[in-house]
Formats: sequence, C-alpha cells, structure tokens
Amino acid sequence: MMLSSFHIIAACCCTLLLLLCLWKETRRTNRTHRTWRILAVTVAVISLACLALPLKYYKSRTLQERALLLTDGVDAASLARLKAANGYTSIMWLDRKHAPVPGFITADPAVRVIHDLQTFTEANPVGTDIHITGYGPAASAWTSGPQLKSATYIPVEAPEGFTGCDWPRTIRASQLLSIEGVYSNPSRAGTTIRLHASGKVVDSLQQVDSSSIPFRFRYMLPGTGPAVLELTATRSSGTILEKIPVMVLPAEPLRVLMLAASPDFETKFLSAWLSDQVYPLTVRSTISPGKYITRSLNSRAVTVNQLSAAFLSNMDLVIAGDLALAQLTPAESGLLRNQVSEGLGLLVQTDSNRALSSFAAPFDFRSLGQSARFPEIAGQTEPMPAAAAYSISPSTGQRRVITSKSATAAASRLEGRGRVVLTTLTDTYTWMLEGRKSAYASLWSRLIDEAARPAKNDRQWSSNEAFPIAGAPVGISFMDNGDSIPRVRTSNGNIYPARDAVDPARWWATWWPVSEGWNDLVAADTCAVYVFGKKDWMAAGYTRDMEASLFYATGKVQDGSPGRTETTAYPVPPWIFCLLLFVSLGYLWIEARKNGD
Repeated sequence: MMLSSFHIIAACCCTLLLLLCLWKETRRTNRTHRTWRILAVTVAVISLACLALPLKYYKSRTLQERALLLTDGVDAASLARLKAANGYTSIMWLDRKHAPVPGFITADPAVRVIHDLQTFTEANPVGTDIHITGYGPAASAWTSGPQLKSATYIPVEAPEGFTGCDWPRTIRASQLLSIEGVYSNPSRAGTTIRLHASGKVVDSLQQVDSSSIPFRFRYMLPGTGPAVLELTATRSSGTILEKIPVMVLPAEPLRVLMLAASPDFETKFLSAWLSDQVYPLTVRSTISPGKYITRSLNSRAVTVNQLSAAFLSNMDLVIAGDLALAQLTPAESGLLRNQVSEGLGLLVQTDSNRALSSFAAPFDFRSLGQSARFPEIAGQTEPMPAAAAYSISPSTGQRRVITSKSATAAASRLEGRGRVVLTTLTDTYTWMLEGRKSAYASLWSRLIDEAARPAKNDRQWSSNEAFPIAGAPVGISFMDNGDSIPRVRTSNGNIYPARDAVDPARWWATWWPVSEGWNDLVAADTCAVYVFGKKDWMAAGYTRDMEASLFYATGKVQDGSPGRTETTAYPVPPWIFCLLLFVSLGYLWIEARKNGD
C-alpha cells in the first residue's frame, strides 16, 4: 500500500494525539474507570486515524479458466448464445484456410484468429475448461495434447453435401466400379444426384424431402489408365460437384474352369463371352456318365477326364452348375473342396429349390412363385433383365451379392481362404439374344470379382488419407522385401521411408504433395495417387472431424494446475470506524458527566 504525504502527516498527528490523551488520563486524580477510559481513548484515536488512512483488505480466489475454440460451421447466432451463457476468458477462431474467415469473426474484438492448434494449447494450460464448437479441428489434432482430450465438444448441424463416399481407387478392366455414399440434405430440398463419365450422365438418383440420402452407383469404365468421374448433387440453390478418381489397370486374365452337366446354351454363351474377354478357359461338359467333352480357349489344349490337384491349383475360378458338382466322384469333390480352402474360387449356378451338391448345401432356398427382377445390379441407367424363380436366404457368415427388396439371387460364403458364390440366375444367355450385352457383362463381372481367387500383389501401397490434399501431409506405406532403404520418387523430390518396427517388409513415409490431380510415386513399381484440392470433399472431411470430436472429447478437466489465483483488494467500509469513534467518544462524555469532570 502506497502512502501519500497527507497520509503520513495524518498518521503522525494521530500518534501524537493518542500519546497526549494517554498522558492526560494517567495524570487524572480521579482513577475511577481509568482502564475503560484509556481503552475508549485508544479506540477513538485509532478510528480517527483509520478514517484518514486508505485501509484495505485482500481476498484471494481461484479462477477456472474457460476457453472457447471456434471452427468452421459456427454461425453468429450460436456464438452469441455461447458467449452469453459462459464467461469465456479466451475465444479463438481456428483458421484452416478452407474458406475466408467469416465477417462476424473479424468484427468481434473478443475473438482472436489463429492458424494452428499449438497457439491455442500454449495459451490454455492443462486445467483450462475448454469448449470446442463447429465441425471441430482435424481428426489428427486430438493427439496433439491433453488439453483437447479434456475438452467439451458442442456439435453443430451436419454440413450439406456428400458426407461419406467410398469406391475402389484401383480396379481392373471389365471390372464393375461400385460407388456408395450418403448425401446430407439438412434443408430437405429436392435433390438429384448424378454420376458423370466422359461428360455424360451414366446413373442418377432423385430424392425429395429427405435429410439423409444414401446412394449406390455402378458403372463399367471403358479402357484402361487414369480416369476421373464426377458426382453431382443438384438442388434449387445450386450444384455440388465432387471428383471420383479411379485407376483402371489392364485385366489380369483369370484361369477359368467350367463344369457343365450337359452341353447347354448357358455354358455356350458364357464360354464365348469369357473367351472374348481373353480369359484362359477350359470347358468340360458331361455327355454321358463318366464321359466328357473338353474345349480349351485362349490356352493350350488339355483333356480333363479326371480332376487332379495339380490341374486345379493352376486355376483361379471354377464355374459349375450344381448338378455338375453333384455328378463329381467323391475323390474329385474332395480335391475341389481342398483347393477352394486354399483360395480357389467357386461359382455355382442352380435352378433347383434344394441343394444337389455339398457345395450348395450351406445355402437356404425358397421359391418365389414368380420370377423376381433385380434392377439394382445394373449400375446403368436401364434396369437389368435379371430374373430368378428361387431366392437365397443368407444365414450367418453369408453375404448377399445380388439382391432386391424381396429376394436374393446370389450370395457368397467363405470356405478357408477361398469363396463359394451361389446364384439362382441360370438363363442369362437370353440377355445376349436380346442384345443386352452391357447388362450381361455387368452381371458376370460382378459374380466373377466376388468369387475369383484374390490376385497376388508383392508391393502393396496404402495411405492414411482417404482424400489426400495438396499442401497437407499424407502418410504412405508399402511392402518391399529388399534389404536396402528404398527411394520413393515424387514430383516434388525424393522421400526415404522408415522400416516398420513390427513388420520388416513394410515401409512408412510422409509425403507433402504440392500439385492437384494424378501424382506418381515411383519406387520398384509405380503407384498413381490422385491429390484433391482444399475445397474438394469438404463435407466428408467435416463429417470425419465431427465424428473424431465426438469420440475424443471427454468434457472433463484433467488433473494438473487447478486454475489461476486472483487476489483482489477491497476498501474497509468507513462506517465501521465512524461507529467506533462515536461510541468511544460517547462513553468518554457520559463517564465525564457522571464524575463531574
């Protein structure tokens, strides 16, 4: 407490006054109530001094720091509501450079704009009560420090746009591309979703008055090499466009064995189509018990009177009718089952209401009474003419492959390392007679992809980012059995990976792409990666950030610093000293009157 000259003079005067009054009390001849009079004089003079001096008392309290982190997705109304309900000591806006900073943020002097989370965590130590609102920080940011994990996340409405979408980034030629996802439509406005390829609409879906629109498109890309399709959502307020990059690799001809109970049109047309797709093919048809006719297409001629383990091990897929499988000898059936368990694919066709072979026995059938149609398997703008008299009822461990709302025409199950696929579609050759070649190719490509032996890949590239963005780090890994450190060449320089501590054949690296579009990563082989722009798939990125925020945020302040201690000075109320002064002087006056002084 700093004292002025006036305060010092007042203190000295009061001290001299107290000494004078005490001296006069000790010199009085009437000693009645002397002690009380001395006490009253002392209280009166001290009270007078306290009125002249700036006496204060101090009170300490522990303040709980409360900080608010604003991210994309916050509007002015929600910010005002949060500020009114909570006394925030710090408010910051995380600028992720996806879009310009909103005007209501720059106009608010209480909000500080930051560009990285490190600034926020440094300004808010452990123990701070942190609130986060908006879509949340990037999903990877939740591991940057304990402050964020103890935060309370206040979610906002899901963004409008494609919040989720999945498709294979790499497919083989003649393989059907499947695109599935969800479009978020908070305004419930009528929306039409379209898939574009080569500037043409190849599939579409129209939905009205739905806040969440699931979609599924299928399309067979012509040719090979890199391709970029476009996914659009059109509503009254405009069009949202996202890119679907796909790398189409040359087809790896599968070695196929067909087993037919007798020569028929289904076998004839399917073998012709497989031959046109350059599949190495062997067809064995039964002409009488124990007698067969064998044809070899795109491969050297062989005679298959008896199935052997060596022959089956060179095949990738067996396509057979259920009756043909039932006609196999026990030895052949056992060999085939062993090969399936080792990875060989088996595709079974049946037109019966019950299983004829042990391979079809795990599947349950039911009669439909009338043929059911399956337009979903087309992936085209026109429905597929698929029809079946029997439906499969998949049980535990079985997966639907071709299905409609009321029936399942194909299902699959795992058997060891291989897969068995059963279909009740047995007259698909009629589609070729009707000129529906695209539908025929779509169906059989899908069935073959489901059943065939998985392709071997000595070098497997993978990434930790579903949507790599230019200017942002991307974690990549690949398999390499070499002893030396591999070098990965990119468009912006070389990167040198680190060996995985658990799997010595796997290597990890961080890549910072700088250009959008297709980028090549070159090591012992080449991997083409499509790099998106910062504004591509923003709704999907925001949705992932919201899910991470909801998962990681605990809403509990972690143990550590309890908060900031604040000490406040308060002046002592002067009425207390006035009351003591008047009481003391009143006593002295009354006592003097009683004693006749």
